[in-house]
Amino acid sequence: MLDHVIQECAHRPNSKLDSRILDLLRISAYQIFRQDRVPIAAIVNDAVNLTREIRRAHAAGFVNAVLRTLTKVRSEPPLPAQPDPKELAAHEETSFKDWPQALQEAALDYLSTTESHPRWLAERWLIRYGYSSTLAWVRFNNTPAPLTLRTNRIKTDRDTLIKELEQHAVHVRPANHAPDGLIVLDGNPLHTPLAQSGKFLLQSETSQLISCLANVQSEQQVLDTCAAPGGKTTALAADMNNTGFLVATDVRKSRLALLANTISHSGATNIRLAQADFVAGAPFSNSFDCVVVDAPCTGLGTIRTDPDIRWRCHPNDFSKTAEIQLAILEQASQAVRNGGRLLYSTCSSEPEENEEVIVSFLKLHPKFSILDAKSLRDSLGVTLTSAINSSGYLRTYPFLHDLDAFFAAVLILD
Repeated sequence: MLDHVIQECAHRPNSKLDSRILDLLRISAYQIFRQDRVPIAAIVNDAVNLTREIRRAHAAGFVNAVLRTLTKVRSEPPLPAQPDPKELAAHEETSFKDWPQALQEAALDYLSTTESHPRWLAERWLIRYGYSSTLAWVRFNNTPAPLTLRTNRIKTDRDTLIKELEQHAVHVRPANHAPDGLIVLDGNPLHTPLAQSGKFLLQSETSQLISCLANVQSEQQVLDTCAAPGGKTTALAADMNNTGFLVATDVRKSRLALLANTISHSGATNIRLAQADFVAGAPFSNSFDCVVVDAPCTGLGTIRTDPDIRWRCHPNDFSKTAEIQLAILEQASQAVRNGGRLLYSTCSSEPEENEEVIVSFLKLHPKFSILDAKSLRDSLGVTLTSAINSSGYLRTYPFLHDLDAFFAAVLILD
């Protein structure tokens, strides 16, 4: 969005600008459009002075002119408008690929520039979901996420926690779907004594649902691979009533340290830590009732909480990530006992990292089959019927469920 407005006001392509000058204009433009506390005159004056600091004094006049033009369009920046509603309505039932070229470009210009998403990603979503759903999705991503808590049932229950939070002027409501989730409406729970009590953890509602699908029980043996930072691990421990044997692994010592801190804070005593690289091999025998693989991924389902991730990701990343995911899943599957379950999940929106990984895995390991997630829904209190598709996978969508875009598949070893 900022780059587009700068280019319009500079009357030249950004590619023709000195990189340092472009960065200076970006910083100043952000201040002009997003920050009200600094006077406009001060922003412009500072930017002009900085041209000398970075040895670009010859560009001082240019920077001054561009920023003054920006201030004039501050209330109505020159951004692409939405496509014609009549044209959109006329092609509502038509695949995006079959739209007129001009309408395709208008939709992509608006979603990529005005709504600030990579053009290639907007096109992917338009092809799969259409314009209305894609528009709702990108606007969801551009809206701040609510602060979401998970009640730690090792130490308390949700109703009791709600009352205790209210005593500290923190008002919450139950999450829409996650049985232990709380959405903060007012106040800051991190500024209360409860923050150090371990009675709650910060965890998105969608992430909480993934733990529910594991459906682990007391006294079981469970393996959580790729476990850090520990939100899902400690949720599993609570579902096991802090009994049984839960092994939590990660590949790096720094990640294990983070995981250990989360576990200590939660009061879970049935967890043992181990450093393991599941790409290289499986260090465990087939003795676990449930193995959880919350696989590393592009994270494109969590743009709302990590906005910059949209710009760090590239279409070529999917094949590389999927290769790693499949390798981890294959090695982790060796730890599942006969009749046991293998839970695979990601926080990615893209099928290459989700359904396609599962399809590839099942071709290589025909003894595993898909367990329809609907069979777990009622017993877990998960009421998200529309999120479980015809293949039995859990698929959450911002435009349908007001949740981050996550994926999960439960497999059983026959």
